[in-house]
Amino acid sequence: MSVRELYTKGARIWLPDEDRVWRAVIVHKNYDGKGKLEVITSEGETEILPIKSDSDLPPLRNPEILIGQKDLTALSYLNEPEVLYNLESRFNKSQIYTKCGIVLVAVNPYEVLSIYGNDTIQLYRDQDVQLLEPHIFATAESAYQSMVSFSKNQSIIVSGESGAGKTVSAKYAMRYFANVGGLLEETQIEKRVLASSPIMEAIGNAKTIRNDNSSRFGKYIEIGFLKNHICGASMKTYLLEKSRVIYQASDERNYHIFYQLCTQLNQSEMKSLALLPANSFRYTSEGNAIIIKGVNDAEQFLETREALTLLGIENKVQMSIFRLLSSILHLGNVIINESDGEGETTFVKESDRSFSTFCSLLKLDENRMRTWLCNKRIKTGAEVVNTTLNLNQALFARDALAKHIYSQLFGWIVNEINKSLEYVGQRQSFIGVLDIYGFETFEMNSFEQFCINYANEKLQQQFCQHVFKLEQEEYMKEEITWSFIQFYDNQPCIDLIESKLGILDLLDEECKMPKGSDENWHRKIVTQHGKHPDFLTKKLTANSTFIINHFAEKVEYSIDGFLEKNRDTVLEDQLKMLKESGFDFVVQLFLEDEDTINASKTSASTKSYQVQKTGTLQAASKVQAQRRKTVGSQFRESLTSLMAALNSTEPHYVRCIKPNDQKAPFKFEPRRAVQQLRACGVLETVRISAAGYPSRWTYHDFFIRYRLLTRSSLVDRTNHRRTCENILNNLISDKDKYQFGNTKIFFRAGQVAYLEKLRSEKLRACTIKIQTTYRAYYARKRYLKIRRTILVLQTLSRRYIARKHAEKIRCARAITTFQSLWRMQLAYRSFQTLRCIIIDIQAHCRSNLVRQNLQQRMIERSVLVLQSSIRMWIARRRFLSFQRAIILLQSHQRRREACLEVKQLRVEQRSIQHQKQLNKGLENKIISLQHKIDEQKRDNERLILKEQEFENLKKELEQFKVQNKELKQNLKKQSTLEEELQTLRSENERLKSDNVSIRSDLTQTKQLKDEIILKNNELISQLKNELENKTKAIAKLEEQLLGDLSTQDSSLTRVKQLEEELNTERQQRQRLVIEMHRLEQKCENLQSEFQNGNVNAVEPAVSDSNMTWDSKFMDTLDLYDLPDQGSMVNDGLTPRRPPPLHSSTVNNHQRLLTTMQTNEMFEDIGETGGGLLLRLQRRLRQLEQENKTMIEEIDKGVTNSSKSGTIKKNSLWHLDELEMEKLKNDLKALREQVLKGDEKAAKEQLLAQFDALNAELDHRRREQIEMKSKLQERVMQHENETDDVIAADAIEQAYQSQKQINKMLELELEQCRTSYQREYERTQERLALLEVENIHLCQSIDSNTADNSMKQQIASVINENLELHQQIETNQVEIRKLRRVIKLVNKSFSAGNLSLEQVLQNGSIGGFPSYVSHVDVSNSTLLTTVTATTTGNVGGNVDLRRQSTRHFSGMIKCNPQETERITDAVILELKPRLAAKYIPGIPAYILFMCIRYIDFVDDEAHVAGFLSAVTKKIKKAPRRNEDIDYPILWITNTVRFLHVLQQYSGDEKYQVTNTPKQNEQALRNFDLTDYRTIFADLVVHLYDEILKRIKVKLLPMIIPAIIEHEDLDSGGISSVNAITSTSGSNEKRSKFSAQDLLKQLNDYHKLFQMYSVEPIIVQQLFKQIFYIVDAQALRGLLVRSDCCNWSKALQIRYNLNHLTEWLRDQNLQESGASDCLLPLTQAVQLFLCKKDETSISNVCTKLTIVQVTKLLSLYKSMDDFDDQVTPALIKRVSDLLKQQRLGSTVDQTKIDYEQQENFDLSFTFPLIYPYVPSTVALDQLDIPLELHLDFLSLV
Repeated sequence: MSVRELYTKGARIWLPDEDRVWRAVIVHKNYDGKGKLEVITSEGETEILPIKSDSDLPPLRNPEILIGQKDLTALSYLNEPEVLYNLESRFNKSQIYTKCGIVLVAVNPYEVLSIYGNDTIQLYRDQDVQLLEPHIFATAESAYQSMVSFSKNQSIIVSGESGAGKTVSAKYAMRYFANVGGLLEETQIEKRVLASSPIMEAIGNAKTIRNDNSSRFGKYIEIGFLKNHICGASMKTYLLEKSRVIYQASDERNYHIFYQLCTQLNQSEMKSLALLPANSFRYTSEGNAIIIKGVNDAEQFLETREALTLLGIENKVQMSIFRLLSSILHLGNVIINESDGEGETTFVKESDRSFSTFCSLLKLDENRMRTWLCNKRIKTGAEVVNTTLNLNQALFARDALAKHIYSQLFGWIVNEINKSLEYVGQRQSFIGVLDIYGFETFEMNSFEQFCINYANEKLQQQFCQHVFKLEQEEYMKEEITWSFIQFYDNQPCIDLIESKLGILDLLDEECKMPKGSDENWHRKIVTQHGKHPDFLTKKLTANSTFIINHFAEKVEYSIDGFLEKNRDTVLEDQLKMLKESGFDFVVQLFLEDEDTINASKTSASTKSYQVQKTGTLQAASKVQAQRRKTVGSQFRESLTSLMAALNSTEPHYVRCIKPNDQKAPFKFEPRRAVQQLRACGVLETVRISAAGYPSRWTYHDFFIRYRLLTRSSLVDRTNHRRTCENILNNLISDKDKYQFGNTKIFFRAGQVAYLEKLRSEKLRACTIKIQTTYRAYYARKRYLKIRRTILVLQTLSRRYIARKHAEKIRCARAITTFQSLWRMQLAYRSFQTLRCIIIDIQAHCRSNLVRQNLQQRMIERSVLVLQSSIRMWIARRRFLSFQRAIILLQSHQRRREACLEVKQLRVEQRSIQHQKQLNKGLENKIISLQHKIDEQKRDNERLILKEQEFENLKKELEQFKVQNKELKQNLKKQSTLEEELQTLRSENERLKSDNVSIRSDLTQTKQLKDEIILKNNELISQLKNELENKTKAIAKLEEQLLGDLSTQDSSLTRVKQLEEELNTERQQRQRLVIEMHRLEQKCENLQSEFQNGNVNAVEPAVSDSNMTWDSKFMDTLDLYDLPDQGSMVNDGLTPRRPPPLHSSTVNNHQRLLTTMQTNEMFEDIGETGGGLLLRLQRRLRQLEQENKTMIEEIDKGVTNSSKSGTIKKNSLWHLDELEMEKLKNDLKALREQVLKGDEKAAKEQLLAQFDALNAELDHRRREQIEMKSKLQERVMQHENETDDVIAADAIEQAYQSQKQINKMLELELEQCRTSYQREYERTQERLALLEVENIHLCQSIDSNTADNSMKQQIASVINENLELHQQIETNQVEIRKLRRVIKLVNKSFSAGNLSLEQVLQNGSIGGFPSYVSHVDVSNSTLLTTVTATTTGNVGGNVDLRRQSTRHFSGMIKCNPQETERITDAVILELKPRLAAKYIPGIPAYILFMCIRYIDFVDDEAHVAGFLSAVTKKIKKAPRRNEDIDYPILWITNTVRFLHVLQQYSGDEKYQVTNTPKQNEQALRNFDLTDYRTIFADLVVHLYDEILKRIKVKLLPMIIPAIIEHEDLDSGGISSVNAITSTSGSNEKRSKFSAQDLLKQLNDYHKLFQMYSVEPIIVQQLFKQIFYIVDAQALRGLLVRSDCCNWSKALQIRYNLNHLTEWLRDQNLQESGASDCLLPLTQAVQLFLCKKDETSISNVCTKLTIVQVTKLLSLYKSMDDFDDQVTPALIKRVSDLLKQQRLGSTVDQTKIDYEQQENFDLSFTFPLIYPYVPSTVALDQLDIPLELHLDFLSLV
């Protein structure tokens, strides 16, 4: 293929342009080689270009699909316009980095971009950077990986113009190394490396016209690595621009440190420096640019000081530095005056305050310093002569001194930084970062530009040699034939500068001459090098300038000032003054001049500096000799050492480009850019690549892309190389245009473009063929459709005609039928009219006859009624007269009998009084009581039995009363039902009679019908009016309803906002909890590392990271100085049922607390985290109880003293009689209530009497005990003193009275029992009879005819009966419960062989707390069982296996000494796979059963220590094991333990779903609400630990599995980015597939199921996992331009479908995980949709604006037929999205969200898990033997 074949019609070429350097045109006609080329411009104009030869043809343009490549060497046509256009197109898409072979081209955007965060660092960490987007991090990662893999030193060379971004690029490279190579040690050398940057920027950077933060020196930083971690660093500096200290051009500034220092003039610390505003110093105000927009010098100063502190420079030394800087500023303000008119002599006024300040700051002698500022000393032989300086010389000497002082300070700070970053040991390797100035050319170039361009010549030479070396190695590796590549060698230009008798040598020689001048030096170099090809002069300025032909361009240098800048002289007398200063820092600075110079030659850092107060002449002479070395020679030596260091490393190049001089963001000026591209060597790289084989394809990629260019018979899918050879042999005849390597195909420049052209033509031909075929198919299909349509229309029309004809026939027949039917209807109507008339006449006649018969019958019936009534009245009157006579006789007889009975009663009364008087002699029989003590004990025992029977009888009495009442109610209802039945029967008869009257009234209703119709019409009109009013009212109500709905909507939105705020607060709290646990873990890691590194060191104190905030806060309180105890009572911290405390126990507890306070200082702080809180609660309760007891004792003392005199000794019997009367009255009232049938009142009365009897029984027991004790005392006294008879008589009377009362109560109870039993039997019989009668009545009612209302009433009666039966059943249940209560009380006396005296003395049953008597039946049973179990197991331990013959209460007995063993066995030593074999949550249940026992024994210190140990061990278990099973196991058990604590806490809201047994087992003594909060935080910590381990496993898999993995066959469609592939087909395969990712997700899901994680937590875990998958995959997509195309989008969508299907298979659709994949799904849809603003905005609803624009900028069209994404489209999409989403919003949160490029991987959704009660019965649990808990015992 010849060159002319490429310049055909439609070919795109570049033409030179004055404004844009190059412009694009299109060839209008084929080039025929006749010297003319006709082209069409972008404006449509035609131009004719003269062409002398084929070599003069303009450069060709690449196809559009190759534009925007991330590597310039991948372009088919490698030339200057293509490089420039590719950079511009990427820059306009915000892609500032572009690769050019081994060079990274960075274009300064002059805008802050969010592409340098830690998230971006992680994207490039351990990745194949060849596949990722170019970035400074990619270059750093490549250097780091090369160092790690090959143990070879690396270097990164950053160069460019001022303002191009060199310093920032170097800073980001060092940040990357510090991030990936940092350690977690205390030294943290990586932080110090980063801290050196702000210091060097402050003392070495300044504002220039081109850059606000321009580095005015070169630096080379070596970062040392040991075991792939940073161990130290060193820094070398080159060619500091000292002249900037004394002079700045317009709109420029001095070094930043001066302006930062001037902002501190008002600080008290800086008062001694005598600072002034920056505009008051000459050295800082010459450029008139005091302030930089957007920069706060005061804040920068604070950052500088912080960096100095971090590097170990003390505050005192910092103040010395600032003092020296202030002296420099004041030195610049010193005014030197002329002493005479000629200006030959000068002086400094004594009144010059700046000079005085300068001398005072440096502690110099003012007079001597004033002298040597204006004089100098010249040594001529043996004599020394003082000469004066003229004004210019004096000013020069002053400025030279200022420059020298700053230069010495700069070098000293660099040495101090090196000392801080120094590594004492031997480093394994290092990475050097060189930040050096690029090639510079100005209108006026001097000595500085000469040195800079000399350094760039050396670097360019090294760069070209390295590029050529890489090309050569690549060709040799692939074993292809190649010829030597000619490249530009700048060695002659370098020899011109640095060779013997070169420019620098001649300059140094002239500097040694006493009267050397710039002119003499110029004549020497012209004479010596006038014929050198790279040395030129101009005729007009031949005596003042010279030109050197550098590699970039020709540069003209002015000779003015070359000698002085090269000498850099300072007067020796001035230096001696500084050495004699009283300021030690200055003396150290200048006495160490020699050491500093020597150190700068050999090493980057000095070991230390010492103050040398004395020195020898020899040393001084060495210093002077060293100082006389010129700047040029020093720079040449340092440059030589730098090149040696770079040659020993593997270099990586970064070329920074400045797009414009206005510092405008994202503005690209091609002319400025092409100048820098030529100067920095990028075009030279392109030229070297273009000279060889720049385009390289792997066989696989070439096969996929270009297999369509050959016949299918030549395609061999098993051998890609053979197919590629067939394709190229057929298409390219010139064999020199390509070469076949081992793994790649190498192409000459332009060949790939030619292949793309052929491929495009092939696709176009195929497209035309497809279109032709489709159009034929479409036309035939349309023809057949029209033909079918015509046939259908014909069929329909014919059918329509036939239907019309049939309709006519049917109409004729219908008319005939209608006529016949009409005639028949007329005849039928006449017949019916006649028939009705006849029937009416007959009806009237018959009705008259019937009416006459009815009247006759009524008259006869009335006569009969009158006769019967008269006869009945006569008989009744006779009966009443006989009745009155009989009643009179009966009353007379009864009155007589009553009188006799009264007389008899009076006689009996007199006999009782006589007996009472006779019994008064019983008082003398008291002596016989001694013999009746045994009988009294037996009576007491019988009394106990009687009391039990009495309680049983009372319960049965209550039951009988309830049943009696119910039966009476049933009887009443039955009677009412019978009455209603009679009324219904009478009503039925009445209705029959009314039916006759209604028929008679029917005729009257017909007459009223017309009137009713009129009235109805009036009512209708009224209703219409009312309807209209109602409609209006409804409309008003609708408006109000709409208003209410709007308010409801607003309230709903408010609720949603509150829910969002709640979620954010919950998320923030969980994030803080996670951060707290992470800090705890970090602290523990540091402690373990410290312990491992210091074996013999003292064991450090335990960290308080495991303490809760409560314990940390409470440890600072004094238990005896608590504020306002009353306010803390109701704060929810106190137990619900505390046991009673006495004063003695309070005092003992106080002493215990005092002892604990002194001893707990040496205990583990983590174990007392929650115990101190409970102890504080107990202390508060004790103080309150003590206060109450004291008040009660005082009150009792007062009342006892006031009433002691009024108590009567003989009132006991009278009180007993009153109580007996009260009991009788109560019994009578109860009987009345039962007889009345009032069920509720009777029940209340019975309960009240039962409570009163219980109270009375307790009271009698206490009195009996008191009397018994008194009786025993009296008996003992009687043995010694027999004369005390009166007291014994009183005791005997009291005892006898108590016995009588008890007997009377027993009789009453027995009578009640028998009466109620009889009443109950009678009511049962009556109830059975009533039920039989009800059945008969229902049958009779159903047999008779009754209306609906009667049936409804009957049904209601039946329902009431059923309800009564239900009430009876419920009452029977209550009766059975009360019977169980009575039995429980009876058993309580005999439990544990307790006597009545012990029960009464202890006041409780079995030694349990007093509140046991108030618990319900189940709790009492539990405690009784617990007592029996604990008393039976005192002797030793029992087997943990369940025994069928025993009953357990769900507790495990444990001691405080066994806490560590229990927690270790259950938590640390438990294997997850073993725990999965048992019921879920078995460790949690075991721990809670221990808690229940501790609560039962009420050991507060034990529960605090136990829970603290559990918390610590749960945290420790996942840390000791890296397996993910441990956090999964313990999040399950922690959640279950938390729910169990809630379930058994006793709170009502948690007891709703409990069984009665579970409510019985609730905690009684401790409120563990605070611990529930601790365990909730622990759940969040375990949740975060699971996610962290999942991230470590999944993050390396996500991008290969989702983005890189390919299952679909591309079918010949391959990404254009395959052109840039540099790896083999096997290497390109993804490390992980989508199936691997799904397998990992399956494994996690199986683990969650195996360990029974709560389903809601599983859903949230997978939601978080899918969020991580989405965020990480989207990150990878945003840095992979080769994946941003249509073909790859199909594959990614296919991989995402696997994930969504997996969610459906696992029933996780409701978890919200699929919604987390929406951003990635929309990113894929973005590549597949139509590329316009509307489609993109509709598709990308979940992507941020920055993400959408970045994806569009990365999108690559695969063919010419694909939609192109232009920068204009990106701009329109961005504007549209900003308008839709942001609008005029001021919400900064929303703005920040839309501006983020990557989703935060550390973001975690708030963990929400509802309360789930347990159904496991604690008393039925079996503890596995494998847990090794044989030392415990079940209770």
